[in-house]
Amino acid sequence: MSDIEQTVTPEDYELFNKIAKDIKVNPAKYTEAGKWLDEYCSEDAYWLRQETKLKELQQKKNEFPVLTNIRNVELQEQKIKERQLPTLYKRFKEAQNYFLEKHKDQQFIPEDDGKCFILITWILTDPDAEKTNLDITELDKWLWEPINDITKMSRGTAQSLWVYSRDGYERWMKLVRVTWEKLKFEKEKWYQTNTLKFVLIPIACTLILAIPAWFVLFRDGQSKTTSNSSKKTEEKPAEIKNEVPLPTLSLSSKEIKQTGSVYVALLEFQSSINQPLGKITFEAKLVNGSGAKIIHFSPVGISMDVSKKISSDCKETQLTYTIIGGYPKLKLETSDTCKILLSGSHITKAIIVEIE
Repeated sequence: MSDIEQTVTPEDYELFNKIAKDIKVNPAKYTEAGKWLDEYCSEDAYWLRQETKLKELQQKKNEFPVLTNIRNVELQEQKIKERQLPTLYKRFKEAQNYFLEKHKDQQFIPEDDGKCFILITWILTDPDAEKTNLDITELDKWLWEPINDITKMSRGTAQSLWVYSRDGYERWMKLVRVTWEKLKFEKEKWYQTNTLKFVLIPIACTLILAIPAWFVLFRDGQSKTTSNSSKKTEEKPAEIKNEVPLPTLSLSSKEIKQTGSVYVALLEFQSSINQPLGKITFEAKLVNGSGAKIIHFSPVGISMDVSKKISSDCKETQLTYTIIGGYPKLKLETSDTCKILLSGSHITKAIIVEIE
C-alpha cells in the first residue's frame, strides 16, 4: 500500500466530493473567501510579508547578535533585493500554513476562516476545478496537470506534496472536518427556522381549529374505545411481525482482468440477511486525480428494469436494476488502472475499489 493510500481515507474522498459539490452549487457562499485568498497569494502581499519578516529578523539580530541571526538578515535582504518572482505554489502554501499556525491551539474557528479552509481544500482535491468557470478565485484557474512535473508546480503536484507531508495533511484535515460540520449544521435563529415556519405554526393552527371539534366527538368516541382496543391488540402483533431489518451489501470478491487496453473488474457482493433485495442502485466514481475513464457498468446475471447512466466526462456512472435471485454481481470496465469510489442504496459505507 502506497503512502497516499495510507494517508487519504475513503471518508476523506467522500468529504472532498461533498465539498466540490457544495462549491459548485453555492459559489456565492465562498466569494469572500476567494477574495481573501487572491489577496494573500498576490505578489505584492508576498513581498510585504518578506519585508515584515526582515524587520523581525533585524530585531532578533539586535537583541542577539550571533552569527546565525546576522546571516539570516543578510539572506533575507538579498532575497528582497533580487526580488525573483515567487511561485504560485509557494504563495498558496503560505496561505495554508497561515491558517495552520493561526488555529493550532484554537477550539473555535470563525465562519470566514472556515470557508477559506473549504476553498483551499477544493483547489487541492478537485481535478476539474479549472473547468468550472466559477471565478471564485484566480486559483481555480490553476491547472491540475501535469501532476509529475515538479518545476511547473501544478495543482496535482501541490496535492501530492500536501498528502505526502502526512502530519500537515492530518492537521489540516482535522480543521476541515470541524469546519465542514459547522458550516453544514450551523443553526439559524429560532424565528428564522423552517421548523417554525412550516411545522410548528401549522400544527398550532390545526390545534386551535381542532380542539372544539374534539370535545364534541370525545363523548361519541368514548363508547367505541373498548371495541377498537381489542381490534388494535389483534393487529399489533402482525405489525411487529412485519418489521424486518433492511439488507445491506458488502464486497465479497473482486476479479480484475485486462483485455487489450480495457480493464475489467468483476465485483461480487453478499447480503447481511437472506432477504430479497428488489430494486437496487450502485454508483461508481473515479477517485480524484485519475486519468482513466469509465467505459461500461452493468449487472451480471438475470436482472430486470436495467437503467445505466455515465457522465459526459466518463468519471461517474450510476446503475439501477431489479435483481432476480441471488446476490449482486457487477461488471465495471475502465480505460486504465484507477481507483473507484463505490456506493449504493444497500451499501452503508462507501468502498474504494482498486483496478490495476
